[in-house]
Amino acid sequence: MRIAVFVNVFPKGSETFILNQVADFRELDVDVVVFGHKPDDDETKHPVWSKYGMSGLTVHWEPATMLRAILRAALLTIRRPGRVPKLLRFLFGSEERRQSGKVLLTYGGQYQSAGPFDAVVAHFGPNGELASELVAAGFVDVPLFTYFHGYDVVKYPSQRQGDPYSLLKKTAGRYLPISAYWRDKLVGEGFDEARTTICRMGVDVNDFRYKAVVREPRSKLKLVSVCRLVEKKGIEYALRGMALVDPSDNDVEYTIVGDGPLRTELEALSAELGISDRVHFVGFKPQPVVGEILASSHVLMAPSVTAQDGDQEGIPVTIMEAMASGLPVVSTRHTGIPELVEDGVTGMLADERDAKGLADAIERIYADPDGYATSAKARERVEALHDSRKNSRQLVQLIAQCR
Repeated sequence: MRIAVFVNVFPKGSETFILNQVADFRELDVDVVVFGHKPDDDETKHPVWSKYGMSGLTVHWEPATMLRAILRAALLTIRRPGRVPKLLRFLFGSEERRQSGKVLLTYGGQYQSAGPFDAVVAHFGPNGELASELVAAGFVDVPLFTYFHGYDVVKYPSQRQGDPYSLLKKTAGRYLPISAYWRDKLVGEGFDEARTTICRMGVDVNDFRYKAVVREPRSKLKLVSVCRLVEKKGIEYALRGMALVDPSDNDVEYTIVGDGPLRTELEALSAELGISDRVHFVGFKPQPVVGEILASSHVLMAPSVTAQDGDQEGIPVTIMEAMASGLPVVSTRHTGIPELVEDGVTGMLADERDAKGLADAIERIYADPDGYATSAKARERVEALHDSRKNSRQLVQLIAQCR
């Protein structure tokens, strides 16, 4: 089986679920070719790159100039002249399509040169729409499988006029939301319910050794967040929750791993709340260092919220990694997170932007370290829903059924 995978940036450290899926495909003897808009600055920085021998992976990038796209299109014309009329009808069907001609010709030429394929797997709705344009233009004639991760369901459509997925909805294939929450949203937006199938993303559970967290009563409680410092991660409310925890009664320390546009603002808020002595912003850290920090912590804080511009999370990979490792999670009732973190069973949940609810969870854990001993069930939950190998195998089976 040969699969073309359409992505944005590749490999992207914050999208380990895509890296894991590509690695899983290769382990399943699936021939994978990746088509991306641009490479990351350092393609070797994620451990999975060397772990799975990804150096042999074929990756095609979008050429920077229209000239290269035209040359590719000319080559395609020579090889497959019968498809030219369909391509021209599509390109000149609307002003919008003429504007996207470079990307269309680029991907079409690269796809035809690298093919044939048995299926196209597109990550994120816009890449699915691009692939559906390739279908309409005569470049792609195999089933299309489009993953929807979150922002592409809510934020992206809100920034576009009309329906940005009008062509995708008409294209043969499957729509693959990563949670039941996003499935309901897609069906509500007019996607064919019969062809909309939940396909969860995951982690390589074998990379995470389970170890139940042990902490003596009334000893220091170490909280940690690992994320990019943007609004939807909700770190502001974790800080406000920390400020509501009485330091005279509770010895709590909070480490925030990651960087982003809100770092300066969040550091100022920490000082304003008078908790700078208990909150540590350590910036971006390489994966091995992150692992060491997580191993020395007691609770992962993941207080996700809906951003003012409508941006929302899928299900953060850091939650899966923490639960697989036995690290308890405090998170929020945000999109599909409650499908993984069941309040009081596999973690603790508060409402979005509920600083008091987060503080209550912290205080409960501090006072009764055995009362939140849900880590074994959390590991079981990740193994059941978010085992990358299992999920990739199911996708390969789905593709085989649709061929």
